[in-house]
Amino acid sequence: TTGPPDAGELAAVLDDEITRLPDGLRRPLVLCLVAGRTHAEAAAALGSSERTLRRRLDRARAVLRARLGRRGVAPAAAAALVAGAGAAVHAIPPLLIRQTTTGAFHFLNV
Repeated sequence: TTGPPDAGELAAVLDDEITRLPDGLRRPLVLCLVAGRTHAEAAAALGSSERTLRRRLDRARAVLRARLGRRGVAPAAAAALVAGAGAAVHAIPPLLIRQTTTGAFHFLNV
């Protein structure tokens, strides 16, 4: 039987779904979530208003939640698993996986 996904598997699923987002949703998400830019900084970098940026982030959140749900990833359970200290992936430092995935699920409001 297959057990629950580990942090590496969750990171791979999340990365896949973020990569599949249309550019107009992915770029704001990456700037704010991964690069840590403020809404004002990200909006300026994208040449848009903060209002437009917030709309795109809201849409990205909705799309990611739906897609993760279709893939059987329960966001709250995944966030709890990722927050645990035992996960490791060989090519990616475990702390980076936990921080990125936990940040993504926090973004999804779970």
